[in-house]
Amino acid sequence: MKNQPIKFYLNNQYVNYAPEKEYISVLDYLRLNEELTGTKEGCGEGDCGACTVLLGSLQKTPSGFWLKYESINSCIRFLPSIHACHLVSIEHLSKKGEPLHPIQEEMRNANGVQCGFCTPGIVMSIYNLFLNNDFTDRKKVEESLQGNLCRCTGYGPIINAAKNVIEKHKRIKDELYISNKKIKEKLIAIRDKEPFPYSVPKDLKSFKSFIRKNKNNTIISGATDVGLWINKELQRPKNPVFINHVDELKIIKMSKNFITVGSSVTYTKLMESLKPFYPELTEYLKRIGGEQIRNMGTIGGNIANASPIGDMLPPLIALKSEIKISNAESQIRNTQMEDFFIKYKVKDLKNNEFILSVKIPKPTKGLVFSNYKVSKRRDEDISSVCASFYFIVNRGYIIEARLVFGGMAEVPKRAKHTENFLLGKPWTEDSLADSTKEIEKDFEPISDARSSKEYRVLVAKNLLRKMFLQKSKIYLGLRRHGKLLAG
Repeated sequence: MKNQPIKFYLNNQYVNYAPEKEYISVLDYLRLNEELTGTKEGCGEGDCGACTVLLGSLQKTPSGFWLKYESINSCIRFLPSIHACHLVSIEHLSKKGEPLHPIQEEMRNANGVQCGFCTPGIVMSIYNLFLNNDFTDRKKVEESLQGNLCRCTGYGPIINAAKNVIEKHKRIKDELYISNKKIKEKLIAIRDKEPFPYSVPKDLKSFKSFIRKNKNNTIISGATDVGLWINKELQRPKNPVFINHVDELKIIKMSKNFITVGSSVTYTKLMESLKPFYPELTEYLKRIGGEQIRNMGTIGGNIANASPIGDMLPPLIALKSEIKISNAESQIRNTQMEDFFIKYKVKDLKNNEFILSVKIPKPTKGLVFSNYKVSKRRDEDISSVCASFYFIVNRGYIIEARLVFGGMAEVPKRAKHTENFLLGKPWTEDSLADSTKEIEKDFEPISDARSSKEYRVLVAKNLLRKMFLQKSKIYLGLRRHGKLLAG
């Protein structure tokens, strides 16, 4: 850090602050330094949502920058990463002696508050919904509140309050909405005229320079994993470098056959990009944390963490995705996603290398593609088993099969015995049912706190059968002839 100042806006004030600690969280800064104690610490790992704040960041477009506000978990977001951003806490909505903000008023009127501990975070999640939507429905409200846990009220009154806010109040009258242009200009001034902290590279060139000078480094983007290392395991990774401003890593490019996604693209942005091509994958991505986590977590971070239960890894492997890797000297190499993971937490990435982008093929004719996540809790939970199924079906027969599971081995892994068994088989319920016995040849999972090994095997088998039963009803709109689907 070299004690260089972080410059940003907090509510209505400009902040120029040189952190004494490398890993001060946004939450600790708010509570300890600014004495803004409305933002609460619940879990310290981005699960409960009590720490939710809004972060306005500059988004680069061909016509210039625009200012986008998103909800984040302040307990696992670190202060250097908000350089040249606008941090908005619960105190911004209504100052002492002033009328309540419409969101606060609707929460009160709907009886959406009891003990109140989780309420500031819930209000900020609703504020995020309010600022970014002119209308909504119950499903959208529930999605916006996925990352907020309330242990006393139940969610009915809270959901009603959120709907009332959208239906009764206009965001164009909100102070933050009105001042968007003015704040954007202030943030651009910081970005363009002020020196960036050493550990916060402004562009790809600066980032490469950092990792060239600091061989043992920790690359941090969303910090959804690193935050847990620091808060729960008390680790202090060496030479942190925060890459939130490196626009070259946020690119999304469309070509005839591929979607190329920069490593710092968040789940939220990824969902928007993939929806026209893989709508079911978009629904699957909604199970990856709450909205705060999806606004922070990145595709490159999920890959580089190399967890055997990384939710994005099975779909990317199933789709034959390719990783583009660079080093500090701009030497480029490509590797298939399935070859990237060597053994538990070991990946094909050298110390001075980083993931530049991921190339995802677009759908091809005859594709049947499904994704599943099984966890103890539907939302905001780590997978016991996740699965991705990729089939090419032609004239009612399986001509290609890729079945990828997470949570079944020390790395996300293809079920190759099962794939080979299915090749050339008719696309029927019997074929899929018969193939499930091959899964036992592919995997010997472990038992842990999330599930037993027996449960994992049974789930893997059942997900394969479930996929067929779901897809057989809609598969390309084709007629059913007995159990055989004509291709």
